[in-house]
Amino acid sequence: MTAPWPGRRPRLALALAVAICSGTAAAAGPATTIAIVASPSCPPQLRERIAEQIADLADDVGWSCLSQIDEEGPFGGSVAGRERLEFWIDVTAGAEARILLHDGRSDRFVVRRVPLPRGLDEIGREEIGQIVRAALLAVRAGPDETLNRAEARAEVASWAQPPPTRPQATPAAAAALGRAGGIAGRPFALEVTAFGAVRAFASPVLTVAEAGVGLQLGRWGPVAGWLEGAGQFPVDYEGSPVAVRLRALSLRAGLVVSGRLGDTLRSRLGAGAGLTRATFTPQADDATATAAPPGAFTYATGRMLAGIDGRLGAHAIVGLTMFLDLIAADVHYDLKGVDGTSRRVLSPYRFQPGAALGIGWSR
Repeated sequence: MTAPWPGRRPRLALALAVAICSGTAAAAGPATTIAIVASPSCPPQLRERIAEQIADLADDVGWSCLSQIDEEGPFGGSVAGRERLEFWIDVTAGAEARILLHDGRSDRFVVRRVPLPRGLDEIGREEIGQIVRAALLAVRAGPDETLNRAEARAEVASWAQPPPTRPQATPAAAAALGRAGGIAGRPFALEVTAFGAVRAFASPVLTVAEAGVGLQLGRWGPVAGWLEGAGQFPVDYEGSPVAVRLRALSLRAGLVVSGRLGDTLRSRLGAGAGLTRATFTPQADDATATAAPPGAFTYATGRMLAGIDGRLGAHAIVGLTMFLDLIAADVHYDLKGVDGTSRRVLSPYRFQPGAALGIGWSR
């Protein structure tokens, strides 16, 4: 059996396309400022969880940290010039979080209280993040889901807040100060996933399996980058009079567009490209044939994917991905006779559909 080779004129260029569905991610919303009221300092994990929950609902987010809330802050000043969404999230009470959202465009409010029986642990941070997300959706839904100024004042008055010692800066001013000081509006996102996959391979060897590790990192609205490395488990083609053992290592990268399907589900669409390094070891089964020496070669691949992820807890995720791989070169394995003629015995599919199941960690 001769060494495999990627065709006489291998295609060295791949088209890379990212499919963006209009229903996958929500449109960018108005400018949003979020003031976290905490003592002595704002917990960074809470900010990260809130930012992750609203990543597809708000693009322009400013952050500030207050030691105490000014009870007139959400209601003070004129409505004119406050064409933004302003959040106050007070966690100083310990046993509960108090959330107030003011929509400056319509002068409507959302007021929520979130019990924290175990304090600001992972579950508590997740619940606050989900309530903040729900409040943003409420102002989008219309006035029926929000309160007017008098109703909001009555709700806040029932909180029995301690009297403020001095007025605090408004979230808009504090957010502007934060941006001037280089504070980022959204944390850097990171997911690490271990996965196993099965994909179609060739007509004599229908499927191959692989295992690998993937990274999803960064976030630009609903778009993130992904990178993965995978190793194909050895597979044998039992031909006569020569067999061959095949292995492969792949490295791929691309972009993915994500959108929420609910509180714990997320959809993904993406595309990418990469390189595969294949190795082969021919094996002759009798004295009538001579096996070629082992060898290796590299070829380019492209990938389109669609998936769905479910959150198992504050950081654990599980995901199912369907993908379609395109082999850029005409890869084939030939049996060479003593008269110099060659016969193709194994040719991988140019289009290889497959599925992957992964479990990982996100922050």
